[in-house]
Amino acid sequence: MVETETQRRKQSMGIIDCERHLIRRIHYHPDIQILFCAFDLLRTWQFNNLSAPFWRIYWNANEGGEIFFRNRRYEMKPDTIFLIAPNTPFKSNNRAPIQHFYLHFTTAEPFASIQEQIFVIRENPEMDRLVHEICRMLEEKDIQEGHEAIFAIRTLSLAHLALTLIPSKLVRPMRGDARIERILEYINLRLDRKIPNSELAALANMHVNAFTRLFKRITGHSPQSYINRKRIERACVMLHNINVSIEDVADALGFCDRYHFSRVFKQIRGIGPATFQKTLILGEKNGDYD
Repeated sequence: MVETETQRRKQSMGIIDCERHLIRRIHYHPDIQILFCAFDLLRTWQFNNLSAPFWRIYWNANEGGEIFFRNRRYEMKPDTIFLIAPNTPFKSNNRAPIQHFYLHFTTAEPFASIQEQIFVIRENPEMDRLVHEICRMLEEKDIQEGHEAIFAIRTLSLAHLALTLIPSKLVRPMRGDARIERILEYINLRLDRKIPNSELAALANMHVNAFTRLFKRITGHSPQSYINRKRIERACVMLHNINVSIEDVADALGFCDRYHFSRVFKQIRGIGPATFQKTLILGEKNGDYD
């Protein structure tokens, strides 16, 4: 291929290598979805298990709060921000009223599957600035004054920045069986109905038994167990809205009724959906529910 003058000029400036470098990596998007954000005075904040299938960012403006994970106590001070991975079973407590900032958000893989843990962030001026700006907007009700876009950008920026602080060794490489990756996307778009193994196996062009073995080897779960877990994860996101009833969530996710949904939810999360919703909507503010 004949090299043009423009190409030679670009190459001399390193532009071609830069473009190729970007093309290889620009396809990934973390798909961060902000679920809830608030800055509240908590008089009581005592929970035995705050595990949930989404990320949390915590910051307290004053001392008095503490969280516990794997027999370790984390004291919450104004100079410390906490990033808590999905499904981390931690406890909370406060010895005095606290001004508590919290941000809940979800991400795409591989960040959605980070191992359960709490990341302690100190001496990060950019995160400190974003947290304080968001808290100021919440206190001054800037969001109601037409600044929703600025608020959204700041919360998204905070979530993005927090994820960049996760050590790369904890993020699993995005490699796997292409057939299973395609099946996972298929499932995610159809959580509102039952999906039999035969349907998934046909999509993968495999025998049902062979497909089931491969699926479990790649994901660690049988197809139906994986589907139920994803349905309950979606339910946890929907339950952030206090105007959404348990019946609405059960119906939207293809459960036959509220009781079937509640039974599956409790099997997976350890508590019922009503208690989980109260913890999200009222508990973060009042600490009245375990």
